[in-house]
Amino acid sequence: NLHKKKICKYSGISSTDFDMLLSSISAHLITLSSDEISSKTIKTAALLTNDIDSKDILYVALSIELGALLWTGDKKLYNGLRKKRFASVISTQEIKHILKGFY
Repeated sequence: NLHKKKICKYSGISSTDFDMLLSSISAHLITLSSDEISSKTIKTAALLTNDIDSKDILYVALSIELGALLWTGDKKLYNGLRKKRFASVISTQEIKHILKGFY
């Protein structure tokens, strides 16, 4: 994994724990095309990200479409979405705090 070392460093988990967690998460992943996200959702995501970073539109749209948390290490995106009261975003620091309960 391209970012494994960085994720382990910032999350405080070992390489072995990372591999186990990634394997567990990967077993539940689905792949979607951007065509499967409604235009209404994309417009909502565009409004949320327009003054933060337009490159993140599809990530935010996918989160909205699936009703899922958006995990990001991008502080600008995280803070910008939180300021707009978008609650479905979680930071790497928050993930780290959650994981501490498991280790």
